[in-house]
Amino acid sequence: MSLFVVVRFIARSEGHTTGNKLPYYEPIKWFAYGVSLFVVVRFIARSEGHTTGNKLPYYEPIKWFAYGVSLFVVVRFIARSEGHTTGNKLPYYEPIKWFAYGVSLFVVVRFIARSEGHTTGNKLPYYEPMKWFAYGVSLFVVVRFIARSEGHTTGNKLPYYEPMEQGPDLIVKNMRSTTVTFPDKTDTANPSSKHTTFVQRVADVIELSKPRLVVMILITTAAGFYLGARTFEWLRCLHTLIGAGLTAAGVLGLNQYLERDADALMERTQGRPIPDGRMGPLTALIIGAAFTGSGMLYLTLIVNVLSGFVISLIVVSYLFLYTPLKRKTSLCTLVGAVPGALPPVVGWVAARGSLTGEAWVLFTILFLWQLPHSLAIAYIYREDYAKAGFRLLPVIHPDGASTCRQIAFNCVALLGIGLLPTLYGVAGSIYFFTALVSGLAFLGVGIYLARTRTMKAARHVLYASLLYLPVVFITMALDKI
Repeated sequence: MSLFVVVRFIARSEGHTTGNKLPYYEPIKWFAYGVSLFVVVRFIARSEGHTTGNKLPYYEPIKWFAYGVSLFVVVRFIARSEGHTTGNKLPYYEPIKWFAYGVSLFVVVRFIARSEGHTTGNKLPYYEPMKWFAYGVSLFVVVRFIARSEGHTTGNKLPYYEPMEQGPDLIVKNMRSTTVTFPDKTDTANPSSKHTTFVQRVADVIELSKPRLVVMILITTAAGFYLGARTFEWLRCLHTLIGAGLTAAGVLGLNQYLERDADALMERTQGRPIPDGRMGPLTALIIGAAFTGSGMLYLTLIVNVLSGFVISLIVVSYLFLYTPLKRKTSLCTLVGAVPGALPPVVGWVAARGSLTGEAWVLFTILFLWQLPHSLAIAYIYREDYAKAGFRLLPVIHPDGASTCRQIAFNCVALLGIGLLPTLYGVAGSIYFFTALVSGLAFLGVGIYLARTRTMKAARHVLYASLLYLPVVFITMALDKI
């Protein structure tokens, strides 16, 4: 009554006669009906000597009916507040309506049961079929609700719609049986459900972790471990590679989670698990976080604290500095080269237990290598990166002049720095000449790109970078002093 008075008062103060033109009038009216019904039940209960009314035979069905009314009130109220007339255009209206139907059906069964002296109604001859029908309605509600929440109209385009849709039909056909046999998944499933198979999910997880890049990271980590070890310990090296591999896979997966919107805009990344719809963002987040966290803990607890600290620098700088900076400045390439250059340092400190000058030489080699490698990729896919809004150097200067100059300059710097392991006593003369020849070849394709600025030359730089790194690090390990 007080609520009704408030509504009328507001209506009168705004110039209305009765208040039924206010956007919130209808839901409040129905809520008042629910309150009145509750008052009636309580009044009858008290008049018969009960405390709350929950022992009356008609209490339960009226209570559930009140729940249905309340739910309806919520829908109507939200609809009116958003400018709709009845609420049937809201994305969540349909599933809630069907849920209300299910509640009403339950109320009917309970009411009839209580009126005939039963406790719950499960001994009535018509209880079982109505119960299974209610289950079917509930299943339908779930499908519709998921569909609406994901932006679909009816849900019939969802990969799990077909098998769930046929479930209620089969229930209705067998409503008089207490045993329901659902259709076999292989007969009714939509072809797109193949993406939910175990094999496909494993393949998606592997793709999420970028295995080829992880292998490259493990090569540099293993080289750093071998070069830093005074006495090589196979078991310790294996532990280091497990921790580094888990962390690398997790970080690369989390990067795809953070850039899922951008990946959906670029042709080269649209086939990845998240933008292609084969894996949900939450799933990718959980997998990436689990891999990253377990890898960091593994290194810290099993290997040593220093290796865990260095790997944590990779995680923080890659995810929280490099990734967001890609949309803001071309300097992101320099920032991203830092976490990319730390894996051999992880291997070194895991084996040696301390951070020495030789570890920084390995870091510098990998840092300088990444710049021409990353810029070549950015030059090749600059149109894709522009669509995604990444502020990389080839996107800002699409003519490629500044990009090609940077590639050539860094190849020159890499040629000189690449010879330092011999001067520091890490590797011998075989490594020296291998690094010299490899560095000159890398510089040659860099100069070729600077002169021609062609896509073909950029691909040569990319291929040369992919060849340079394993050759140099494997030779360094084999020619260790």
